[in-house]
Amino acid sequence: MRIAILDYGMGNLRSVEKALERVGVEVDRTTDADRAREAGGLVLPGVGAFPKAMSKVRELGFDALVAERSSKVPVLGICLGMQLLFDSSDEHEGATGLGLLTMAGLGVCLWWARRRQQQHSPARTKATPR
Repeated sequence: MRIAILDYGMGNLRSVEKALERVGVEVDRTTDADRAREAGGLVLPGVGAFPKAMSKVRELGFDALVAERSSKVPVLGICLGMQLLFDSSDEHEGATGLGLLTMAGLGVCLWWARRRQQQHSPARTKATPR
């Protein structure tokens, strides 16, 4: 299976590429949405600011690509790429994301993680009520 790494100019693409190659995946690092459309999976890595990244993603047509292909092939977001999969961000001046994930769901996940961390904290004593 060929996996496309979406290169929008923000991220440590070579590390992602090497990791996928290490597990035997054929990797295609590309800036071309049409070429990526034929891949059996999409990887959206990234490092940097959300608004700038979304601007570059839109400029290359990766937003339409992810919207079209996400119901047909796996899509993996790494670091900033994972954040871009959400509906929006308040970072800097804010920006609309790709909308595959919602912030409402994330809030529940973060609440659950905090709750579990509090329940299992080493600082917690037996006298502390749950």
